[in-house]
Amino acid sequence: MDVIGMALEAEVIVLLVGERPGLGTSDSMSAYMIYKPNKETLMADHSVVSNIHKGGTPPAEAGAIWPQS
Repeated sequence: MDVIGMALEAEVIVLLVGERPGLGTSDSMSAYMIYKPNKETLMADHSVVSNIHKGGTPPAEAGAIWPQS
């Protein structure tokens, strides 16, 4: 995410990942986000919201969880 974000000079990168089958919630996804990625970005600078599905975190709520920067 950081390398691609820097190459594109992106303000925000969001990576959506579907969960692996067999985990009980295979219709779930996780969203990973980094704001203004750069060469000094640490793993602690990334945000993640997981368990996004109809029985977990609803998509609208997941979008509202990220801190405002």
